[in-house]
Amino acid sequence: MMHEMFGCSSINVTADVYAHVLAPAKDDAAAAMDRALASNLSDAAR
Repeated sequence: MMHEMFGCSSINVTADVYAHVLAPAKDDAAAAMDRALASNLSDAAR
């Protein structure tokens, strides 16, 4: 389905391409959550 929309020969190709592209976005999101949670914890400790 998705691989057909994007013109990939198989779902494996689609998954490999997008997993590689999205990995930095996941890292950025995790870092942002770490900062937000650390900020909230330090505020709660006051």
